Amino acid sequence: MNIFHSSAQFWCGGDLCGLRRPLHILVHFLGLLFFLILMSWPVTGFAQGAGDNRISSKVGVVYRDSQNNLILGIPRSNLRQDTRVVIITLPGQSVVCCAEVNMIPSAEHETVQQVIFDNAKSTTYDLRIDHQHNDVRFGFGIIASPSVFSTKGSEVVADLDRDGVRETFRDCTSHEGMHLTIWSGQPLKGSRGWHAYFYLGYETEPSCVEKDFE
Repeated sequence: MNIFHSSAQFWCGGDLCGLRRPLHILVHFLGLLFFLILMSWPVTGFAQGAGDNRISSKVGVVYRDSQNNLILGIPRSNLRQDTRVVIITLPGQSVVCCAEVNMIPSAEHETVQQVIFDNAKSTTYDLRIDHQHNDVRFGFGIIASPSVFSTKGSEVVADLDRDGVRETFRDCTSHEGMHLTIWSGQPLKGSRGWHAYFYLGYETEPSCVEKDFE
């Protein structure tokens, strides 16, 4: 037994044998610590980029086509039939719940694309809605639970990206269309998180300001 112990000490280089096991444990501990820090690191891009992407994937424009069909234009091509769509009507904001996706995707109803999103392609869907809401003609179409919406004065507010700050909705006119925007906080004062342009096809009196396009 003594001979074996002496040989092991010689093979490890004397005192090195006693240091190898603590060093091995330390390396494993540091690796585990690095992994835990990496997994718990906050995703700072959510509020700046991912938050905007999350909103953009569930917000579109609802409008009537030339045949009076209710249409949803949204930068999302994978909506299922019967998906519920909350509508914030314009002009004069009110919440209508809910339209449902009827056909996916619908054929283009116009020769000119009416809904244009920033850096995203619009897909159009036919919607169906209860007869009591047949007067709905235009507004925001949002894939979200109706419970997240509330009214503040004459405005509808909702925390769509669940960051603790309620979003507000704004519309304004340009020469031949309408700009729809969603803001984190107050319109024109908070940060703009979503924008769409709706082509009207006729001239209107512009009401937008520079910040609507920034």
